[in-house]
Amino acid sequence: MSPLRKELEKHLKEMCQEIGFKKNRSRYYVKQISDDTYGTLGFSTASFRYKGHIFISCLAGVYYRPLEELLYRCGVSLDLKAIYPVLNHQIGYFTPTRKFYEWDYHDHADSAELFGEIKDTIIEYGYPVFQKYSDPDELLTAFQNAEVGISPKSTFS
Repeated sequence: MSPLRKELEKHLKEMCQEIGFKKNRSRYYVKQISDDTYGTLGFSTASFRYKGHIFISCLAGVYYRPLEELLYRCGVSLDLKAIYPVLNHQIGYFTPTRKFYEWDYHDHADSAELFGEIKDTIIEYGYPVFQKYSDPDELLTAFQNAEVGISPKSTFS
C-alpha cells in the first residue's frame, strides 16, 4: 500500500470515529441507528486518473438485521457477524442534485478541509437516509418500489 493510501485510510478512520462510526468485519464503517438497524459508510477509491491523486467516493447505506436473519434461516449463506448494507448508494445520489460526488485526495490537499467537507456531506445527506430507512415500513417500501440504492448483493450473494 502506498504512503498516500495509508494516510488516506488513517484520515477516513479518524473522520468516521468523529461521527460515531467504526469499522466492522466487513469493509464498512457502521453506526447503530436503532435496535435492528445500522447506518453504513463505505469508501471507494480510484487512483488511475492522475499520478499522486486518489479520488474518494462515499457510499451511504442501511443494514437491517431482521432481514439478514430471515435470509439466513431460509438457507442463504451469510456471515451474520459482518454487516453489509441492504440499501447502499453513492451519497451524491441522495443529494438534491442527484449526481455522483467524489473528492480528490493528494499530497498537497488540505486534509482538514477535505475530510471536513466529506463529513459534512455525510451528516447532511447520509444521516437522513439512515433515519428514514431505519423504519421497516420505509425500507419495505423502498424494496417494493425498487428505489435507487437497493443492493441485493448484500443479501443474496
